[in-house]
Amino acid sequence: MMNDRKPPYHFFSKRKVYLVVILAAAVLFALFFSLLSDAFVEGRNRRNQQQAPEVTELVLTFAFQNPQWNAQIEQTVELFEQAYPQIHVTYVADYEHNVYEDVLSRRIARNELGDIVQLKTPAAYVEGGYLTPLPDQFGKEASYFYQKDGQTWAVGAVETTSGILYNKKLFEAYGLTVPASYDDFLKTCSTLKENGVIPVGVAGADLWHMEYWVNHFFRTDVLAGNENWLEDCAKGEVAWTDSEPIAMLEDMKALFTNGYVNADWRAVRDTSLPYMLQTGEVAMIFTGPWTAAGLQDTADFEAGWFIVPDREGRTFAARNQDTYWALTEKCAEDEAVYQAAVTFLEFFYSEENYGRICENTLVFPVKELTAKITDEKSIGSEIMMASRNSDDQMTQYIGDSSCPQNFEAEMLHLIEDYLDGDISSDDAAGQIQQSWENRMKTEGVYE
Repeated sequence: MMNDRKPPYHFFSKRKVYLVVILAAAVLFALFFSLLSDAFVEGRNRRNQQQAPEVTELVLTFAFQNPQWNAQIEQTVELFEQAYPQIHVTYVADYEHNVYEDVLSRRIARNELGDIVQLKTPAAYVEGGYLTPLPDQFGKEASYFYQKDGQTWAVGAVETTSGILYNKKLFEAYGLTVPASYDDFLKTCSTLKENGVIPVGVAGADLWHMEYWVNHFFRTDVLAGNENWLEDCAKGEVAWTDSEPIAMLEDMKALFTNGYVNADWRAVRDTSLPYMLQTGEVAMIFTGPWTAAGLQDTADFEAGWFIVPDREGRTFAARNQDTYWALTEKCAEDEAVYQAAVTFLEFFYSEENYGRICENTLVFPVKELTAKITDEKSIGSEIMMASRNSDDQMTQYIGDSSCPQNFEAEMLHLIEDYLDGDISSDDAAGQIQQSWENRMKTEGVYE
């Protein structure tokens, strides 16, 4: 009998086997193409990495002294990175309520001083081992710098001054002119007060703002008789309890007790004063040239400038040579970083960049510039002439290298309390002297 059973069923027919083979080949081809593409991309990236220059990172620490200086540093960084795309600069602007030295002390404690740093008193930082020398070229170009052991450790960035910026329209409205003596200045304040105008705007919410008035009276009442007073005090030959510093305190206190200062002075920030001056809320502010630069294009406002004279009519201009650039010890640990930092400083002092900074902040350049910064009728020219025509230009001030490093901030706090309370001038002077002696014992003076 014939076998009539059907053959077993085959799941893979010839056609299905053919399709499976085709599908497997497609998968293998896609996998091969993917691997080939990845290899191509990886090779291209490797070649790009080999061709692209390595980026050098720089950290710049500077003082937020005023919006104008801050803006010029920011623009310098932006232009520098455009010119040197292989260098990236991270900048940290510091000032806060405290004096700048306090801010730097905290940054040192956190090991965050950066690579390029703005300083007021470089001697202390050289002594502490925080800096590395600059190339010799920088010590030859600037009008002031700090050298020790035959090496340049810091170079002046700009030279500044301070004085009274006043609202000319208010002065004209009440028939006032630039005072010829300190008694005239007090009469000017009295006239303004009688007419409902606050004579002087003070910003005690920023401790460093108090430097303006304190150092003004220090120049007229103390340094005018002895320009080496701070050095003599360090030697113990004079003291803060002497008659001259007490006169300084009493002259300053009189402005506050006579109502010539805004009553809320301890709550006002320095950045608020230009607006108060512009709107006529106050008639005068003690400040630097940069504030005038920020107001010179303001519509319906004309600013004037003068230096407050002493009782004999003499004027003593502040010649502030305390804005330095320096490179940190950390910066020198990497040759590429050090060279990038040097390149940044060279760019900072380049004719076009440096000229723009001086013009937009109205500070005095530390190196000769080809182009004139101000015209003869500008507020900048008025500031420069007031400084040049003064009876003396003084570089000494409370907080310079003749003082213990942290004395200034402590003294300013004591003076604010003295101005705002019932402390006698003798007691305030005694507190300041005690602070000086304590700081001298723990810190000494860095020459």
